[in-house]
Amino acid sequence: MLGFKTRLATIPLMITMLTAAFVAHAADPFGRKELPLLYFIVFLFILIFGAGKFSLDALGKKSLL
Repeated sequence: MLGFKTRLATIPLMITMLTAAFVAHAADPFGRKELPLLYFIVFLFILIFGAGKFSLDALGKKSLL
């Protein structure tokens, strides 16, 4: 909620979603794998783009510059 170390926090969540999609739902049809893969994509975008300009990470970067 605060955006502190957001990129670092998404890595275990991404691993969890891939495990849910390909291990827990391995024998299930794609419809059951779709939600964990969708969450994986959302976490991937958060990893790439960060928490945003109103996060604590952005506030920390601004004060260092």
